[in-house]
Amino acid sequence: MRYHEFLTSIKDKKTIFVGLGNEERGDDAIGLYIIKSLATKIKKKLKFLLAYTTPENYLKQIIDSEPDIICFIDAVRSNKKEGT
Repeated sequence: MRYHEFLTSIKDKKTIFVGLGNEERGDDAIGLYIIKSLATKIKKKLKFLLAYTTPENYLKQIIDSEPDIICFIDAVRSNKKEGT
């Protein structure tokens, strides 16, 4: 599913985007970068949260917001060149 299709599909849903990563570890910060970028560009009823490397510390905040959808954005480890 493409980005715009995804946003269209959740337009009536209470959604929280959770960014994960470590800003000191290069590509590992991509989840944080995406969340910061989305939060400044999207003005819909979406919630954005920077959880860094400890999403478990934000569970109460996530649960208390009573979302229909939780979308975690994180990097993955692969044996490919950085930035792939």
